Amino acid sequence: MELIVINEDTPKGTLEEINNNIDKYQAMANTEAGVPPLGLVIDGETLNHALTANIKLRLLQLGTMCKSVICCRVSPLQKSLVVKLVRENLNAITLAIGDGANDVSMILSAHVGIGISGEEGLQAARSSDYAIAQFRFLLPLLLVHGRNSYRRISKLIQYCFYKNIVLYLTQFWFTVLNGWSGQTYYERLTLTTYNVLWTFFPVIIMGILDKDVADDMVYEHPQLYQTGPQKYHFNLRVFWGWVGNGLFHSLIIFGIPALIFRHSNTFFSGQCIDLFTLGVVSYTCVVIIVNLKLGLETRYWTWINHLAVWGSILIYIIWLIVFGVFFSVPTVDVGSDIYFSIFHLALTPLFYLSVILVALLCLWRDISWKFVYRTNLPKSYHIVQEMMKEKKKEESKATVAFSAERRRYLGYSFSQEEGEAEVAKRYSSRMS
Repeated sequence: MELIVINEDTPKGTLEEINNNIDKYQAMANTEAGVPPLGLVIDGETLNHALTANIKLRLLQLGTMCKSVICCRVSPLQKSLVVKLVRENLNAITLAIGDGANDVSMILSAHVGIGISGEEGLQAARSSDYAIAQFRFLLPLLLVHGRNSYRRISKLIQYCFYKNIVLYLTQFWFTVLNGWSGQTYYERLTLTTYNVLWTFFPVIIMGILDKDVADDMVYEHPQLYQTGPQKYHFNLRVFWGWVGNGLFHSLIIFGIPALIFRHSNTFFSGQCIDLFTLGVVSYTCVVIIVNLKLGLETRYWTWINHLAVWGSILIYIIWLIVFGVFFSVPTVDVGSDIYFSIFHLALTPLFYLSVILVALLCLWRDISWKFVYRTNLPKSYHIVQEMMKEKKKEESKATVAFSAERRRYLGYSFSQEEGEAEVAKRYSSRMS
């Protein structure tokens, strides 16, 4: 690395030195050799001149050409001004880390402040967004917890938009057929519990536990961290992709049951399907589809994830059974809209056809897209995931080989009495 040392006593000399270095290395950029890796070193007195209004942007330009910048013997105010210079003029997320009271202003000026609680007191830790005990913990904080948190929050936010789009757009498609009368498609109490019971716990568990690669693989491949700075999991393209997917799913979820039951099919009891019973069919499809969609987005499955996803669907079915007979209780005045509906639907093959057909039509696009994207346009974490699979296969083969090797040497000890040698030979032949 080639060092640039700026140590001047006057603002004029500081500006000239900065301009000379910028011109020098910009000219080198047009040559075949290119610009070597650069490092900038500037002392506190010179930094006072460099942070004046007419020089600081040139300093920033020179600093962005370097791999690293070292400001030595600077005051707390200068630390803060350097952070603000980067934060206000570059499209970048700034992070400041310090362990003493003289770092507080710098920590407060950055987007993310990290304080180290150590021998210099707790002022930095108390003023920070995150506090760590030692500097070495910065690596897991960024590469593991920071990366996982970014991915989880991105998925959580977009999924919450998606699941509500799927539910409420089905009601929009229904208004097209009912003459914009404002008639609801779902029973009101069942509709209210959507975000409280049937879709609440799975997304919370995913937002807490999910991770796409193992922690040790992130340390081996730190380039995985770039998914955050590159805004891969949360940008306009990805967001509108979730919105479009919700639009597509809502159309399928409303259209297929409406098409299958378009002739007001009769139940075995002789009754015809009514509005809210048809709403139960679509609502059941909504609950199943959004939970299965979350399952497709979950990479790290634990027993808690299984309990949340499958448990939410099971509790919803139990709710339909229990709530379907509420109206028969004399003192209870709820549930009349879907009274006994689930019992009629349970005896109707078309109900199961609707659920299965909707699930296939909705999720085939998601599964196909994930397969095509992973196969033809793999990202760095896709490659690491495949490396993890190969690593597990090799470990499994090694375990099997070790067990087989151990079995080869299992045996018994025999005495040297007459006739025991023949027994040992027979045992040896069986083992081989």
